[in-house]
Amino acid sequence: MKHISAVARLFTCLCVVAVVVACAKPYRLNVAYQTPQAPGEVSVGSVVLTVTDKRGNMDIFSESARKEFDQWDGTFALVQKDTPDAKPVVANDLAALFENALEKRLNAMGIDVVEGTIDDAPLFSVSLLSFRLNLDKRTWKSDITFAASLTRDQQNIASEKVSAQAERTKVMGKGAGEQLIGELFTESINQLNIEKLFEKAGM
Repeated sequence: MKHISAVARLFTCLCVVAVVVACAKPYRLNVAYQTPQAPGEVSVGSVVLTVTDKRGNMDIFSESARKEFDQWDGTFALVQKDTPDAKPVVANDLAALFENALEKRLNAMGIDVVEGTIDDAPLFSVSLLSFRLNLDKRTWKSDITFAASLTRDQQNIASEKVSAQAERTKVMGKGAGEQLIGELFTESINQLNIEKLFEKAGM
């Protein structure tokens, strides 16, 4: 009986170790995005889209927040809330994440994102200025800032800056922090007034 008990204890310990190892597996950061219900429309049918990461601090997590995301592998997965059956779109960096979401926002307005030069279509360029998640005691805090501009004939003809901040109480683990990022990401992308940007550019 003692031998059986020892084997049972060993089996239990191995199961616990297996669970811990499984939980420690590197993961992507899931970022949810939903296009606005009234996306608007413009007369321009296509743009060339570029996103440049110009953040002064390239780390998206503060030291306290990073402890909750210690197995993050540095990549992202864009979760499309308006098409829940669609597979998440993998993005290897923050610029690609924004590019994927902005393309969906533009497509919802009837604007195609095309490959080409400025001569073929207006250049819709976005510069990322900040993307940060902080854990202040029991409160998640996040801020996102970026600037968007329209260029034609190599001249910047219209620009707009978007800045959004939000907070959420930490309940358990990283879930609330990840949800906060998704909510603020959606808010900031949809806060960009693309119709006004094209109007200011006279397009």
